[in-house]
Formats: sequence, C-alpha cells, structure tokens
Amino acid sequence: MPNTLIQVENLVKHFPLPGGWLTGQRRVVQALENVSIDIQRGEVLGLVGESGCGKTTLGRCILHLEQPTSGHIHFDGVDITALSKRELRAKRRDMQIVFQNPLASLSPRRTIKQSLIEPLQTHGFPQDEWMTRINTIMGRVGLGAQHLSRYPHELSGGQLQRISVARALLLAPQLLVLDEPTSALDVSIQAQIINLLDELRHDMGLTYLFISHDLSVIEHLSDRIGVMYLGKLVELGKTEDVINRPTHPYTKALLQAVPRVGEQGKASHEPLEGNVPSPINPPTGCRFHTRCPIAELLCRETEPLLEVKATDQWSACHFADKETV
Repeated sequence: MPNTLIQVENLVKHFPLPGGWLTGQRRVVQALENVSIDIQRGEVLGLVGESGCGKTTLGRCILHLEQPTSGHIHFDGVDITALSKRELRAKRRDMQIVFQNPLASLSPRRTIKQSLIEPLQTHGFPQDEWMTRINTIMGRVGLGAQHLSRYPHELSGGQLQRISVARALLLAPQLLVLDEPTSALDVSIQAQIINLLDELRHDMGLTYLFISHDLSVIEHLSDRIGVMYLGKLVELGKTEDVINRPTHPYTKALLQAVPRVGEQGKASHEPLEGNVPSPINPPTGCRFHTRCPIAELLCRETEPLLEVKATDQWSACHFADKETV
C-alpha cells in the first residue's frame, strides 16, 4: 500500500524471566502476541489500554528500541527487522520518540542547547547548521533562545515537554511515537501540549503513534484508535466509530469507566471488574474472557481473530454484536 508508512505483521515480543534452569522451562512475559497493524502517512493512530497491555512495548518495537522476538516491521516499505545496525542507525532519523517523563529523558548535567546539539552531531549534520535548526524548532514549539542556556531542573514540566518535542523534530522525522506525552503534566498544560502536537502534525506533515490510557486525549487527537488488552490488539477502527459504536466488550468497559457528568449531576463510573491476568500465564482462548460479562464456553476454548465487524472496524470477539449486560 503506497500510503502506508508503518506495517506491523504478526509481531511477538517476549521478555525472558530469570530462573527455570532446574526445571528446564524458561518463563517469559508475553508482552506482545501476533500483533498486526498499519499506520498511514499523516495519520494519528491512538493506542489505548490498561497499564501493562503492551502499548509502550509495541511503540518501542516499531522504533527498534526493543528487538522483536518474531514478526516483521516495515517502515516506508523497508523491513527494519532485517537491517544491520549501521542501516538501522541511518533510518532512525525518520522515526523519533517523545517519552512520558521529560525530566527523566534529558540529562541533568547538560544544558538544553547541549541536549539539542547531540542528535544533530550524532547524525552528521554540518556544524554551521546546528543553531539555525535549533532556533527554528524552538520557535515552532513556543520557546525562545533564553531557554537554551538553562538546565532541565530550571524549567517547568510543560517547557520540558516542549523541549522533548523539539529534540524529536530536529531531525525532520516522518514518524513520532508519543508515549503518554501528557500524563505527567497538569491538566491545563496537557491541553497546550495536545494543541501544539496537533498544530505541528498538520504544519509538518507528521505521522503519530499516540500511546495513552486517557480516552479523552485519544479521542481529541486520533484519526483511528487501536485498543490493546494483555498483549493483543482487540479492536481497531476510526475514532468516531470506536468511541460511539464500540464492538468489543473491553472497549465498552473502558468507555464506561470514563467519568462523565450525568443528568443528575453525578459522575457515571462503572469500573471493570476483576484484575488483568498475568502475561506470564495468560488465559486460553480469548484473553479477556476472565473479566468479560458476555463470555461463553467458546471464549474459554477458542481465541477470536481480529476480523472486520463493520465498515473499517475490526474486533477480536466471538460475540461482538452481542450487548453487554
């Protein structure tokens, strides 16, 4: 597909656990299991799910910050899982990440200027272009030259996240992986960063993979939404469809859990019952069946495939059309 920037095929990521030598059975954390997804050029794909569902692992595997256990990741038509270290390093200019905690992602011993120079130096940009690029991108994120001489601890959380965005954009990437970029910020600052990201996306023709547990943020920024549960992609579709007409019971439960003001002025909040099973020993069949209100014997025995349930809306549920109770 010529308009596809990222194509993930049957991606698996297992993290080995220590021990198991005496029994001869090594245990692993099954972070991702046969995940297939694509991201179109200029699109914002929102990825949502509870903590530990594999959202961040998927983003890090796409950037090859984590080595996949198996599967393929095509970036702009190139299978990056087959690239050498040298080839992959050159490709990294086209894909960058903005981390959740901006203070932790910047060196406390370096000024902002030094932190911004580092990626330009690493990727071989001419030295006489460094400050032109830095000053231009600082202006784009709403900061000035006076911030360059400061250290991270001298800036606010919102300013630090703007610096993180600026650093990611310095190399003129095609893809940004935004890993919970607003969760560590105050609500008012969150709105500023979301609006900034939306503006930059349209002005610079960027593609985003936006990872968040906040459905309101995902709804505001994303063109499509992918819902993950215990290492699996369980629903995928256009934002309007997933928000207004969810087909998977887990997606419905997430939406019901969002606090909303009802007619009587009271918050409507129905938490999902039960705990997420361990990714070391996930349930057989549908991984959500232990918490699902419509689960039947088939769900316990047979794993549902991610299939089209409506126009451009995919769901991994045997009974996607059945109303939850």
